[in-house]
Amino acid sequence: MTDQQPTGWGRAKFRKSSRSDSTANGNCVAAAVDGSAVAVGDTKLPTSDGSFQHLVVDRVDWAGLVRAIR
Repeated sequence: MTDQQPTGWGRAKFRKSSRSDSTANGNCVAAAVDGSAVAVGDTKLPTSDGSFQHLVVDRVDWAGLVRAIR
């Protein structure tokens, strides 16, 4: 797992969670997949390149987290 903010994670790559809060509170999580990496970001924290402040994790670790949550 890494906390680096690599370039190339433009907003178009991010998909908002269908379970995110769509009210004015804006509690939204978005994820983007690129190869073996997944960026998980908070839509309330946009960056200058149009993406979101995010955490990058390995795709295998992301899949494990999603399985555990379900």
